[in-house]
Amino acid sequence: MMLLSTSCADSTSVEKQFKKCLLTQLDENSESIEKIIFTSSSSLYPQVLDSLEQNPRWVNSSWKPLFILTPFHESEIQATIQCSKEHGLQLRVRSGGHDYEGLSYLSKVPFVMVDLINIRSIEINLDDETAWVQAGASLGELYYKISKDLFIRIVAQNSGDKSKTFQATFNSLFLGGIDKLIPLMNENFPELGLQAKDCSEMSWIRSVMSFAGYNKGDPLELLLNRTTMFKSSFKAKSDFVKDPIPKSGLEGAWKMILEEETLALMILEPYGGRMNEISESEIPFPHRKGNLYNIQYLVRWEENNIEESKRHLDWAKMIYRYMTPYVTKSPRAAYFNYKDLDLGKNKHENTSYSKASVWGVKYFKGNFRKLAQIKTKFDPQNFFNNEQSIPLQNSRHY
Repeated sequence: MMLLSTSCADSTSVEKQFKKCLLTQLDENSESIEKIIFTSSSSLYPQVLDSLEQNPRWVNSSWKPLFILTPFHESEIQATIQCSKEHGLQLRVRSGGHDYEGLSYLSKVPFVMVDLINIRSIEINLDDETAWVQAGASLGELYYKISKDLFIRIVAQNSGDKSKTFQATFNSLFLGGIDKLIPLMNENFPELGLQAKDCSEMSWIRSVMSFAGYNKGDPLELLLNRTTMFKSSFKAKSDFVKDPIPKSGLEGAWKMILEEETLALMILEPYGGRMNEISESEIPFPHRKGNLYNIQYLVRWEENNIEESKRHLDWAKMIYRYMTPYVTKSPRAAYFNYKDLDLGKNKHENTSYSKASVWGVKYFKGNFRKLAQIKTKFDPQNFFNNEQSIPLQNSRHY
């Protein structure tokens, strides 16, 4: 595939050709096409581009999409792919969130952004305990749907105390009520001196609201708000931990966090339980049995300029280096959903499998080779590529 270099003078011509291609592929009229495509000359383009942006680090970038498409149906996505191929344009996809490195927004070559905001239906089958979630759905929308569907089922099946039954439904996800939690914590962590007054007992969905930053009593419908509550520049990195970190190691990390002048966090997410029962090769996500928890290092800042950004990016690299002795090795694992380009990136579309393995094995371990095999079978021309996309298995270039 040849990627074109377009100037401002060329963009109008490319726009016309692209729309013509969509009309041919979809057998639609121009009015229908105008409802899903936004060009740089459109008055709504800036609004659509910035609407779900989480990380303003790239706000001033000149690498913006030539077009943004907001399809309502899979056929419109298929047509966009075909027309992008025909006109030598790269494709970037924006879905429900977690675009930590801005790969939905950026490309050094002319590209089209497909925004899946209208492809976000959620279907939950309570009988076989499965869910079908389209890629554009946000986590808040998913949690809201789960809570409502389960509540409806509970009301239908129980004529007694609904709140009590509802609480028991999610009890297994946590340590239990306060009466169970406090003795357990005091047995294992007596130095904390945990008391009932230190705890807030709530349902699972209320804990979701609390974690997201909402206040007690706020309506659950706020989870449907797709406008991010935390819109500031940030950088994140991740690790997995298999052996307890000694007190001295944690004290050093706390000191570095306290010295950082802006908001800096180490978020520890416990693993185990059901995750230990699933083989690391069963699905692409491999970090299962043996991991105590995942760490996310996160730093945020408000002044979006080069000097300020560099200072905080350097801090993220510093604490990551410091934690090296305490985390997984060979490979030093990372969580793909906290994408981190510091681990390595594809230089271009023909980056070799061995080069990409530098970062790929950290995310996927042995599953990286399987993913490359699937990629080679279904996308042999490597049309879908970005700085950390799965490479072709037989790619030996560069």
